[in-house]
Amino acid sequence: MKVLVLSLLLGLVCDAQEADDQKGLSQLSGKWRTVYIASTSPEKIAENGPFRAYLCYLVFDDEQGTVDFYFYVKLNGEWVAKHVTGTKKENNTYVVEYEGENKLEVIYASDTVLVISVVNKDKNRKCGEIQLAGIFEISLSCKGQNSALCMVFFS
Repeated sequence: MKVLVLSLLLGLVCDAQEADDQKGLSQLSGKWRTVYIASTSPEKIAENGPFRAYLCYLVFDDEQGTVDFYFYVKLNGEWVAKHVTGTKKENNTYVVEYEGENKLEVIYASDTVLVISVVNKDKNRKCGEIQLAGIFEISLSCKGQNSALCMVFFS
């Protein structure tokens, strides 16, 4: 049901999106926070799942064709800092190695909201391909229970 609702949301966002290829994604680099994550494999985003991530910071480098994700995942009850780098392949599509190979596509980007779609090829090959989607918003300040985690990347 959640995937259905998210699919509808993504459809509406894509429909409302204006084509603006002149603006590079590097302008979106900065503090971001996770709002919503959906997956075709719920155990991947459940408590202690590898894709239940708290995003803190993104760095898009248009010249180098890379994106850096700084985030936390909760494993065995402990928050663990993660940093992964992706390589740009075409338009707004990147390949990132994390829990297998991930093809990440920026579906919608504005100054305050970022919507991404991910196809993960499970490194353990237990699940085959997993589709994920995430909605993130710009974080002007670190708030809430994860503020101490977020501050580690900004000091």
